[in-house]
Amino acid sequence: MQLTFQNVTFAYRESNLTQPVIDDVSFVIKKGEFVGIAGRNGCGKSTLALLMAGLIVPLSGNVFVGDINTSTFSPDVQKKVGIIFQCADQQIVGITVEEDLAFGMENISVPRDEMIHRIDLIAGKMGLRDYLKKPVSWLSGGGRQKLAIASVLIMNPDFIILDEPTSQLDPWFRIEFWKIIQQIHSETGIGMIIISQRSEDLSKVNRLLVLDSGKLVYDGLSSVGWKHIDCSTWGIPIPESITLTQKFPSLFPHAK
Repeated sequence: MQLTFQNVTFAYRESNLTQPVIDDVSFVIKKGEFVGIAGRNGCGKSTLALLMAGLIVPLSGNVFVGDINTSTFSPDVQKKVGIIFQCADQQIVGITVEEDLAFGMENISVPRDEMIHRIDLIAGKMGLRDYLKKPVSWLSGGGRQKLAIASVLIMNPDFIILDEPTSQLDPWFRIEFWKIIQQIHSETGIGMIIISQRSEDLSKVNRLLVLDSGKLVYDGLSSVGWKHIDCSTWGIPIPESITLTQKFPSLFPHAK
């Protein structure tokens, strides 16, 4: 299973075709990869996420999820690619935590016994089991972010896209959040795609894609990218943790 972009171009209005938001972009992301997408504000990162999830389709070129072309508007695309937006409240639809977790499965007619099993499993994994019968409004901001992740994870997607996932989280919860994401990735093999303006978020990924004015200007190992590319040219400062390992390698002998 893989996500494939073939010479993809997209603009929001016909008048913007001379300066498309996404301009002739090609790449392949395989299931199981941990990928970051970086770039300054307005470079096309969120638009790229919407294209991956099949919520919008290219003006030219093709986006494939497996062998499905997103331009067919097949509902199978959303089964294979889940997306978590910047504000968790935007995608919470249930009154209670349990209702929210069940919503997506009800829409695709998952058998009741399977629904109950998945809800118990995912709620336990995300620390939400004690809140299943509680109103969503009882959850903290971090708890709502957990619920947003759980509601996508429960659909058994092949890829999860996280668009600016830590922008509204307290610093202390960011640490817990990344532990959860890395555990999910290691246990499930789901492809994780992190889109973030915070360069420190992107220090967690294995592969880095950099957009600049809609163009894909870098696609490679993040360790190579942070070491050898002047990322400030594209409006993304090198993560502090990476800078420290570069300046003081003897203090971080196991850093790549």
